[in-house]
Amino acid sequence: MARGLGKQIGLGLGLGLGLGLGCGGGQGPELTAAAPAQGASGTQVVVAGVRLCGAGGDCARAGGALQLGLDHPIRAALTSYTDTELAFVIPAVAPLGATSLVLTVDDTASNALAFEVTP
Repeated sequence: MARGLGKQIGLGLGLGLGLGLGCGGGQGPELTAAAPAQGASGTQVVVAGVRLCGAGGDCARAGGALQLGLDHPIRAALTSYTDTELAFVIPAVAPLGATSLVLTVDDTASNALAFEVTP
């Protein structure tokens, strides 16, 4: 799991961010679950899925950024990253409320996965 540690990957937390941005043809990343599905700043979140490193599965070469919010995106570093699981810590400046997780790898967006940032 250490491969790609500290790397930035495209994950968007924003209302409606995933609308119309599907991975197209099943070749892009697909998010299946977040544990926990909600959390406050400082909480570590583990996201499960498939093709999280892109269609080629090369985590060392996958590119993107972890984003929270739409209007003023906030980036957060990953604490671990593989083709089927990634983890990050919710930053203190994350906007509160219901939102979505969207992973973008090399310009290909995943499905939107429901998530909530709590006080």
